[in-house]
Amino acid sequence: MILEVYQNIKSLQIVRYFFVGGIAALVDIAIFFVFVQILGYHYLLIGAVGFIIATLVNYLLSIKYVFRSNVRFSKSAELFWVYVISLIGLLLHLTLLFLFVDLFRLEKMLALILAIGGVFIWNFLLRKNFIFKPV
Repeated sequence: MILEVYQNIKSLQIVRYFFVGGIAALVDIAIFFVFVQILGYHYLLIGAVGFIIATLVNYLLSIKYVFRSNVRFSKSAELFWVYVISLIGLLLHLTLLFLFVDLFRLEKMLALILAIGGVFIWNFLLRKNFIFKPV
């Protein structure tokens, strides 16, 4: 029974991406917490830095557990496209952070979590349907 459940989850790409994205999100949240909440750096600067590092973590875990690498592009081209697509995700991420913190006056950690959730689907769909899509 447990093995069947594991096999079903293993076959669901979105579920695997959810876990990979969750690990990357924890990296982003940890960086944000330390540098914004504890050390007092500006939340938009650290939001960008954390997002960039979390994107690399997401890519490395994604090619190991979620997507087949070298299907459409070389690894270096994959990483390039991940960051190009993530640039749009970063702009969305920072826009949401700004709106949640400065306009809606949400607590910064909550704003970060909401912003991460806001770009999750964007990242998955573009990776699945463009970067790692078989030719």
